[in-house]
Amino acid sequence: MKEIPFLPRTNPDLLAHIQQASPGWRFPIYAGTLFDGNHATLRAAGTTPNAPGWYQRTLRRWISAAFIEWRYFSVITPAFHGIVGMALFNPAERFKQLAEGGLLVILAGMLDLPEQLAAQSHTMRDWPQICWMHLFPTDQLTFEGIDAAMVRAEGQGVQLVCEHLAPQQHRLLLRHERGLEVRLEHYGLDGTAIAPTYAEDVGYLPGTHWVVYNPSPVARTSGAITMTPEFLAQIAGQSFPTIASPALARLVARDTCCARWDHGNGYYEHSFGLNPLPLHGWDFLFVPDAQRQQGIVLQTYQRSQTLRYLEVLWHDGAEQRYTRFSADQLHLVWEDTYLDPHIRVRLPRKRVIVAHKPGLQLELENTILHQIPFLRPATPAVRHFFISEQIGVTNWRLMDDADKLLVEVREQPSGGEIAHGRLWPPRA
Repeated sequence: MKEIPFLPRTNPDLLAHIQQASPGWRFPIYAGTLFDGNHATLRAAGTTPNAPGWYQRTLRRWISAAFIEWRYFSVITPAFHGIVGMALFNPAERFKQLAEGGLLVILAGMLDLPEQLAAQSHTMRDWPQICWMHLFPTDQLTFEGIDAAMVRAEGQGVQLVCEHLAPQQHRLLLRHERGLEVRLEHYGLDGTAIAPTYAEDVGYLPGTHWVVYNPSPVARTSGAITMTPEFLAQIAGQSFPTIASPALARLVARDTCCARWDHGNGYYEHSFGLNPLPLHGWDFLFVPDAQRQQGIVLQTYQRSQTLRYLEVLWHDGAEQRYTRFSADQLHLVWEDTYLDPHIRVRLPRKRVIVAHKPGLQLELENTILHQIPFLRPATPAVRHFFISEQIGVTNWRLMDDADKLLVEVREQPSGGEIAHGRLWPPRA
C-alpha cells in the first residue's frame, strides 16, 4: 500500500496477531488498538504520526466505521441448502444517518429440496425459501473465553450463542421467541484447513486491508431448523430484506416445520478487516464434498490481485492434496447472465473457469440454479449494496500436464455469492 502522510504502515506485530490460525473473534483486538485512540499500538515503533487532533479524531471514526468481520457457515444438504451467517460491521455505529452498525445474523436458503438439484433448474422458485435477518446492536454482544472464542447476543426476543471450540469446530444456537430455532454444528475435515491470506490491495482509503481465513473449506455439518406457524405469520407479510416464499408458507401453515440434517456437506469461512461495505465486492464459489475429501474455493475481491485465486483440495490415495491457482493462472468468465428484477443488476447464470499452472490444469463449469438477494434498505450505505446468495451445481476436473485425469466431479451441489455496490436501490 502506498505510504500516506500521517498514516504509516500498520504495526507488523498487530498484523501477525490478527493473522493467527485461531478460532477467536478479531473485533476485540481491533477495538483495543484501533478504535480507542491508542494509535501507538497500531504503528510500528518510531512511526507514530504527529498529526493534528482533528485528523486523529476523523481517522478513528473512519477506522471504526470501516471494520467488518464475518463468520459464514454453509450447509449443502437436501433438507437445507443455504447459510447461517454473522457479519459484524461498523461496530461503533458511526455515521448513523448513513450506515447501520452491529452484528447482523442471516438465515437464508431453501428447504426440502430433491436429491438431484440439476434436474430442478426450472422449478427452483417453487421450493420453500427463507431469508431472515436480525441486527444486534454492538452493546448487546458479549465476547467470552480465550481469544474471544464465544459470542453471545440477546435482544428484541432473539438469542444467539456461537461457540468456536477450535478453528475447525463450531456450535451455534439461534432462537426467536415467536418460534424459530436454529442449531448448527460444523466440523472441518482434518488436513483441509487453509491458512489466512492478507491483502492491502482491496480499497482506495487509508489503512484498508482484508484477511480471508478458511479453516473449513470442506466440512461436515449437522443441525436443524425449526419454524412455527406463529414465526412464519410474523415474517410472511414483510418485504425485503425478509423473504418467506409461498411454498414455505404451505410447508409451515398448519404445524411446526423441522428441517434436520446429519453429516452433510458444509463450508466455513472467517474473514475480517478494514474496508467499508459500500466499497467492498466479491465473486465467490465453493464446492465441498466431504465424502470424497475434496473441494473447490474461488475467491475474487474487487480491485485485488492478492485475493483473486482458486484453491483445490483433493485426496490422492492416502494423501490429502492442495494447490492454489493465482490471479495470473486462472481465467473466469460469466458465460450466461440476466438482469435481476429485484437487485437491478446483471447476475451470472453460469461461471466457466479455466486454470493452469506448472504440472496442473483445471476446468470448471458452475450452473447457478437460484439466487437469494440480501438487501438492506434502511440506510444509504447499505441500500446501494447487495449480496446475492447462490444455489447451484458444479462440474470440475483436475488434470496433470500430460492430461492424466486426477479428479472429475459431476453435478456437485455448490454455493457462492456475488456482491458489490449498485446505482439503483432494491425493488421489492
